[in-house]
Amino acid sequence: MEADPAIPALRQGDAMHVAAPYYPEAAVAAHAQGICKLHVTVSEAGDVDALEITQSTGSVDLDQACLDAIYDAPFIPARRRVNS
Repeated sequence: MEADPAIPALRQGDAMHVAAPYYPEAAVAAHAQGICKLHVTVSEAGDVDALEITQSTGSVDLDQACLDAIYDAPFIPARRRVNS
């Protein structure tokens, strides 16, 4: 599968660390697959404030697994660089 150019690539050391994906048993049984795109709002403290699915996989089980993975992911909050 080719990378979607609309999705910025994460570089090593970036602020998002997601655990290995959980594939729901019901999705495996149904041979469900797809791409899930999310809009994530992260607080200044690095907590997920809001999640919105902007592209569904077409599977409720997979979409929920995506939401769960990102909600539980630790984010490193952004820091402003002050130029001296």
